[in-house]
Amino acid sequence: MEPFKLLILVIFYASANPAVAQRDNPSSQEHEPGCACDQPGFIVSLGGKMKIDYKEMNICNMPDGSLLLLDRNTEKYYIISGGITSGPFESGDPKIMAFDNCYMGSTNPEDQLLRYKGILSRPGGKYLITFKGKTYGPFAEIYDFIVSLSKEKFVVLAAKQEGEIPSLVSNIPNAAFDINNEMNLGMDGYIKYDDIVVVGETRITDLQGKTIFSVDSLIYSTEGLFLNQNNSRYAWYNYGTLSFSDGRSFPDCFNPHFVKTGGTEYIAYMYYSPVKNAIMQCKVPF
Repeated sequence: MEPFKLLILVIFYASANPAVAQRDNPSSQEHEPGCACDQPGFIVSLGGKMKIDYKEMNICNMPDGSLLLLDRNTEKYYIISGGITSGPFESGDPKIMAFDNCYMGSTNPEDQLLRYKGILSRPGGKYLITFKGKTYGPFAEIYDFIVSLSKEKFVVLAAKQEGEIPSLVSNIPNAAFDINNEMNLGMDGYIKYDDIVVVGETRITDLQGKTIFSVDSLIYSTEGLFLNQNNSRYAWYNYGTLSFSDGRSFPDCFNPHFVKTGGTEYIAYMYYSPVKNAIMQCKVPF
């Protein structure tokens, strides 16, 4: 079963927008994009040895907070972790193996073993989940393994024997999910920072079946939707613009994602700075 939502994938929309398109001399552009904030965080410089055209770059988030940067022109990879950039790496390099299929949100257990090393393992040919001091399994087959962004909750559709109908296993109390649903419902671990929800075309429910959000007509897709913890605010990302339910809007940005710092939940986003020729990051309290 494929998950409803792919891992956050950044494909720059700026190349289709003349207002933010890169010029031959980036520093000649007088103004930063409309989403720029007063005190942005620095992500990576695109000058110096890297010399990457920001319109030909993908960035992918990993669960440990590191980033994978792909230069589509050269097919070289870079890892950004703790403010340090390493690379370039070739496709298949062991140092980027944990990022394999990062852009595709792969549900292949082999990829998930790399992505969730320390949580998901396969001793003796069967899968074990070790989560917050407890062990679940062994399982012969796993599907839709999802860990919340806070790393406090998980769900998995798993079967103890090959060919057996999978069932839901979770540390969330009273969690339930009908694997034979006819509404194309899917579970999602990216819409909320510390929860896993069930997504349909018109509503989102928790894993106890309670509706927590009805999809607004302004939102074209639940892809790129964010809900705060008490479901009182929401935001959505569509074609380069991050919009909030309180009316705020941040155009010409990319890679919106949750972060939590000092007990405060934020939606962070990135943008290209033509003045600095660098990727910068802003955080909006959520």
